[in-house]
Amino acid sequence: MLFFQGGKNIKKQNKFSNQYDLVVIGGGPGGTACALKAARLGLTTALIEKDFPGGGSVARGYFPVKALIEAAKLKENKLAPNEECLAKANERVNKARAQWDSSLTKRFEQLYLIPGEGELLSSTSEFYQIKIHSSKYQGEIQDPNIIDGDRYISAKSIVMATGTAPGSPIPELTIDGKNVITHEHLLDMHYNNINSIAIIGADVEGCEFAGLFNRLGIQVHLLEMEDNILPNCDQEISNSLSTEYKKQGIKIKTNTQVTGVQNLEGEALKLTYNSNTPQAHGDYYSSKTENESDKSLEVDKILVTGKRIPQLPKGYANLPLKITQEGLVEVNSQLESSAPEVYVIGDLAGGVPSANAAIHEGKLVSQNLTEPRKNKHINYSFTPYVFFTDPQTSGIGVTEDYLRNKKIPYKKGIAYFKENLRTLSLGHDNGFVKVLLGKNESLLGVHMIGHDISELISVITVAMQSKIPASKIVDLPLPHPSMGELMIEAIEEAINTRITTTG
Repeated sequence: MLFFQGGKNIKKQNKFSNQYDLVVIGGGPGGTACALKAARLGLTTALIEKDFPGGGSVARGYFPVKALIEAAKLKENKLAPNEECLAKANERVNKARAQWDSSLTKRFEQLYLIPGEGELLSSTSEFYQIKIHSSKYQGEIQDPNIIDGDRYISAKSIVMATGTAPGSPIPELTIDGKNVITHEHLLDMHYNNINSIAIIGADVEGCEFAGLFNRLGIQVHLLEMEDNILPNCDQEISNSLSTEYKKQGIKIKTNTQVTGVQNLEGEALKLTYNSNTPQAHGDYYSSKTENESDKSLEVDKILVTGKRIPQLPKGYANLPLKITQEGLVEVNSQLESSAPEVYVIGDLAGGVPSANAAIHEGKLVSQNLTEPRKNKHINYSFTPYVFFTDPQTSGIGVTEDYLRNKKIPYKKGIAYFKENLRTLSLGHDNGFVKVLLGKNESLLGVHMIGHDISELISVITVAMQSKIPASKIVDLPLPHPSMGELMIEAIEEAINTRITTTG
């Protein structure tokens, strides 16, 4: 079989027959991690991916967006105009894709990589039947058996990792890729022609893009239906980012519903909204008639976030799957669906919607398939988050609001950037690390905001996963000066603080 990686024609020996122990449908972060883990553990494994190696995340998702966020710093430092920032981002993306492609080529030597879409058919007594719809993959596939027609393979087990796609949270607002956009359009835009943008939704995507556009000198209007931006984060983190964004000139409107969108002359848009709706009734859009309390703003673009549309594989209806009202697949704590030997990972499973969670899920499934006695179950308690806002936000574990609502006693400690020699030497004195301790000085949660603060989260994740008590962490001889000392200072303050009771 011939397939393409990085524009190069690579001949792949057909080591296996058309029967596999495992077929993974969807080659994003979770699917790739799952397939590689399974192959390394000895399963004959095929990975079906219709897009770029690494899936849509590498082709159009989080990776290109993060590259653009970093390139926008050139604008902030007055080193380049917007179009040069965009060119730099594209250069970085193309170079990194080529390197990623080369890396995957070596790692995929244990795998059978199949370009195209997999359609789930009926199952036999032991194997599931899968129909492969051919596709172009970094060039034209030359195998006539693929390009001229479909082919069939079978698998003992299937992992569905086809993820979700961006959608509009407002039914009346159609994504056209020109005036109304999602993150998938960011690398194709001409930023010099944009003076203002409205971002609907102030969760992670909305807040990351608000910082990006603001750095590019574009007036940002950030609309959120809840009380706060980053509504699912720790309250102090949310408040701190909101304060910083307002200082930067970003216009934030919370408790807000959009009541109408109108095309004006040229390519401008008029957006009407109401900010007097407590909690906005859980919907970004109100179909009520506009009234005197409604306000309006004119913008060049509208970017929609927060809405994800499940991308179920073709033929999923042929399997006895339980589909939720949101279009996700019901799974248990081992990511098993209601169909025997069919597993679901990533956004499609409805767990934590992040790449690192999907990777963790994929590896867990492969381990259970090869080492069933381990009987691993998914646990999202130690899944960290990193948001590339400006400044960055990161954390792991429960929030202070959660502890208060559950009436769980805790201790809190905070260490500030303005008291750390390393952050002061970098010229960044705005930020903090917040630690929440429970019984026996166990780490319940850590939440942070500040310049490059995400670099601390990996070590903290290891500490929480390993259940290392806080008293052991404070004894570590960390480098001085370093940002890691912020963690030590916050823990020491928490240890020496009176416990907070909540009723």
